[in-house]
Amino acid sequence: MVHVAQQILEEAHINPGLFGPLLEETFLKLKELDAGHAQTGPAVRGDRESMNKHRELLKEHPEWEKLYTFISRDIERSRE
Repeated sequence: MVHVAQQILEEAHINPGLFGPLLEETFLKLKELDAGHAQTGPAVRGDRESMNKHRELLKEHPEWEKLYTFISRDIERSRE
C-alpha cells in the first residue's frame, strides 16, 4: 500500500517524502490501538462522496481502483 501511495504521489509530482509523517503517526497509533480502531478515512466515516472522487482519480490505474474498492468495502464491513 505504501508503494502504491508513493507512486501516486510521484505521478502527481508531489514529494513522496511528505508521506513519512503520516506513516510515522499511523505506526505509532498501532502501538496503542488494534488496526481496526486505528483506521481513519472516508470508508470509516461512510463518506461515499470522497470515496467516489478517489475512485475517479484512480481510473487510469484499474488495479489500484479495484484495490481501493476492495479495501474500502472491507473497512465498511468491519464497522457494521
